[in-house]
Amino acid sequence: MSKFLEDALYVSQNSVHVKIDRFAIERFVEDHSGQFKHWLDESPFRIQDLNERDRLHFLLTFNAVSFSYWGSPKWTVEHKGKMYDGSWGMVISLGRALEEGRDITDPHYLSSMSEEEWGIITRGNVPIPLAQERCQNLREIGGILIEKYEGDFNNLVSSTDRDAVSLVDKIVEEFPCFRDESLYKGRIVRFYKRAQVLVGDIEWMYRGKEGLEITGTERLTACTDYKDPFILRANDILVYSPTLAEKVDSYQEIPKGSDEEIEIRSNTAVAVDLIAEGLKKKNPKIRPKDVNDDLWLESQKKIQGIRPYHLTRTTAY
Repeated sequence: MSKFLEDALYVSQNSVHVKIDRFAIERFVEDHSGQFKHWLDESPFRIQDLNERDRLHFLLTFNAVSFSYWGSPKWTVEHKGKMYDGSWGMVISLGRALEEGRDITDPHYLSSMSEEEWGIITRGNVPIPLAQERCQNLREIGGILIEKYEGDFNNLVSSTDRDAVSLVDKIVEEFPCFRDESLYKGRIVRFYKRAQVLVGDIEWMYRGKEGLEITGTERLTACTDYKDPFILRANDILVYSPTLAEKVDSYQEIPKGSDEEIEIRSNTAVAVDLIAEGLKKKNPKIRPKDVNDDLWLESQKKIQGIRPYHLTRTTAY
């Protein structure tokens, strides 16, 4: 069991506002095929077509700024006649920047990123939320790569023997913008959502490449963000207290670091781990991150009549 899951279990066992329905998990597992795609296999911008160095830096840049897309109206990007929002909107924005000659894979470019330049990169129907914070994150990762890793993110990746949890820890240690922790009943809870997603994305990039593969990804937990709990609740796996359900369903903001928010995130990680365990009967290679990708891709479908996801304004997710 990873320390991330240990923290999530502590919260889950002490939760007041969120519970997990084990019978709903059994139904979900019974109905599921046990087959999965990595979320980036569905990307509207072909990251695969970049060279290896640029691909790695693209993933770092993306995960440094991929958070908190909700709003009214929601930030949306138009590209080549199609509309994209959320994470796909960010992928398209960064891909579009490369097409326009703005090298978002270059740490020197990132380290001097201005808010005006960032506004051009993320131009859409409305300004992207938390633009200043995203811009600061880019300056941070660019500056640290130049100062400590000769401008090459692969130097950091290689310094951890390509172990998933060690790589998450190294990313969080070196880049403060990835440090995603909360305090719950006197205990620090380590989510590290964006760092874990980044490591999962790096594993996707190097899969099948002998000597370059990331190991230990079975110890990573789910994306403790908006979309996984959204789908888990739609399947009656996460059950909110009446008070929390009313807040979420009436679009009231749930404060970052509140017990309610921490319980949503932690129970998401535990529920996804339980689903992965159940699905191993169908596919022994299943990992929580695979279940995570499946839930996230499901959340991208425009489903009518489904209950909303919780709203928390944060750089964590």
